[in-house]
Amino acid sequence: MKNGPLNNSSGVAIVMVMAAVTIITLLLGSFTYFTSINKIRIYSNQDKRQARLTAEAGLNMAMAQLEIFKEAFNLYQKNKSVQSMIPFNLLESALTQPFAYPIPVNEDSMNLIQKTALEDFEKTTKLKGQLLMTISPITGFINPNSLMIIREDNSQNGNASFNDQDKSDKQLHELMREELTRILDLEIRTKIENDDIFAEKFSNIDPEKLTSELQYFVSNPALFDSVDKGEFEILYENYRPKFAPMISKEEMYLLAGWPEEIVDLIIDRISPHNVTLIPLNKISKPHLRVLFPQLAEEQINDFFVQRDGDPKEELPPTPIKNLDDFKRVIKMVSSISESEINKRLDELKKLGLELSVASKVFKIEITGTFGLVSQTINAIVDLPVLPTSLEKKENSQPKDPELANEADPPPLPEESQPSNQNKKEEKPTELMSPRIVEIFYR
Repeated sequence: MKNGPLNNSSGVAIVMVMAAVTIITLLLGSFTYFTSINKIRIYSNQDKRQARLTAEAGLNMAMAQLEIFKEAFNLYQKNKSVQSMIPFNLLESALTQPFAYPIPVNEDSMNLIQKTALEDFEKTTKLKGQLLMTISPITGFINPNSLMIIREDNSQNGNASFNDQDKSDKQLHELMREELTRILDLEIRTKIENDDIFAEKFSNIDPEKLTSELQYFVSNPALFDSVDKGEFEILYENYRPKFAPMISKEEMYLLAGWPEEIVDLIIDRISPHNVTLIPLNKISKPHLRVLFPQLAEEQINDFFVQRDGDPKEELPPTPIKNLDDFKRVIKMVSSISESEINKRLDELKKLGLELSVASKVFKIEITGTFGLVSQTINAIVDLPVLPTSLEKKENSQPKDPELANEADPPPLPEESQPSNQNKKEEKPTELMSPRIVEIFYR
């Protein structure tokens, strides 16, 4: 009878030990599981950071390439002999050539020198993971921000009023509004002629009102004075327009009165960045039609045959070397005189646009990969045009003739002036160092 309680106690102890072992096993399993999960998270975070570093290294490489491109462009503009020997598109193609790391090569087809160069490159590079980099020029040259209405500052004029010539000159936003309206009207009419569904939906759309809405969207509402202002205010009851410059052309889809089909017609012609240089060798048919609306379709086709060649006729491409070469091709394929071409180019300059063999705004897309993680960087890079020095104004002389400097020699008569003064050569366009104006990480 005395052994009964002892047997019961030993049974309870075994149960307690087994329960404790079970609990410890569960705790150990949970600890091991969460440790593994945290370890995976740490490694994933390390891979993400390394992928970002690889992508940023590619961005630095792209900026260095654009710096070299800038130097090459400035040298090309100043040296006429180089222009006659080398087409600029060869230099630009070296910039826009995609770059991938590790370099995709077939070692079996490489010679000893190439293999040695590849080994030396891999030894000296610090890149980790994989890298893919592309640089492409932005060719859209209609800037919606040019529609912004700027407050006029007449403080420098004192009590003097503008003369008649100043009154007749249109401001930039008025010129750009007319240009964009004309482009919209041309594209909509062309689309209506070729697409019955589009014609049924948008045959009554007004291009001038669309342009006016875009101007309202980017301008200060206090400066916007139009009969359509009240209609636009009702149109944007649900959300507020930006009333500021666009930073991305995708913001065009935020326009309440612009259907997506209409935006798609001109989205490739628009850039909110300061695209002042129109690359001659990147101009497409719609772009050329914008530059010279009087060109017929056959003349436009002849232009591109002269520039890009024709495989059927076995004509090789002849890229445009400079502005004079562009004028020569235009006169060759059409009846437009050089004076008309120069007049049109002057109109484009008033819009802040200039024809050139090169682009000045580029889109960079870089993807860095490490392990299973990828980091993509999209950047817009601008190479600003170096502003020319301003000439001294004649009205900077003293108003009182008695205070004028008597030591200054009198001006020479026209027949005594050097002949080279009559021919003022335009200073070649010069680009400045690249700068990032827009960047996205994703």
